[in-house]
Amino acid sequence: MNSPTGISPESKDFPRWARDVRKEKLPTSMDSHLKGLEEFFDHYASSVEKWQRRNAGYHQAISSLCRFYIPASARVLEIGSGTGDLLAAVSPRRGVGIDISPQMVRLAASRHPNIEFRCMSAEFLDMGGEKFDYIILSDLAGLLYDIRRVFERIQSACHPETRIIIHWYSMLWQPLLALAERAGLKYPLPILNWTTREDLANLLYLADFEILRSRLISSCRSVSRC
Repeated sequence: MNSPTGISPESKDFPRWARDVRKEKLPTSMDSHLKGLEEFFDHYASSVEKWQRRNAGYHQAISSLCRFYIPASARVLEIGSGTGDLLAAVSPRRGVGIDISPQMVRLAASRHPNIEFRCMSAEFLDMGGEKFDYIILSDLAGLLYDIRRVFERIQSACHPETRIIIHWYSMLWQPLLALAERAGLKYPLPILNWTTREDLANLLYLADFEILRSRLISSCRSVSRC
């Protein structure tokens, strides 16, 4: 199947596509952009373990942070679950990971057979009425086509005591991440926007969430339903 740009995924220059996404305005078609993300992360799945090893300290820090907020044996949903390692690290009683990439879902399922993984985009989240104690969005916010839409759809997976953990880069990291990419230490990602803490706070408020805690260093937020 051809990609939305008319270029087959096998011949597509994905790092260049990711950089182009950053430079251009918001794509006019959500469906076309989501298809592009699916192809990008299908391609990335073949090398994601290599990149995770190169940045093991970062991933360990995020896992430690999530374990601090999420008690073991909770019901946990991760949106944008990738390899599933972060979800597995919090030792959920019931764990579900969703990802836009079929290849990532297959990889995660092979690494963590006791956790359920589904292929689904965050913008079309539908958990069939199932509720979770904690919902994780790690390194995801800036990749989303419509952040407010995602927050609104998350509401259907929340009960009154649900907590949401959101982690995203500070804008101050932009130059450092660019240097890391040029040095071959980080794979380029198709970041649509560099949201600030204030941006996310406003979008969460519009989606009827309340911020309980915000940490500047990790840009992690614990959020409850109003």
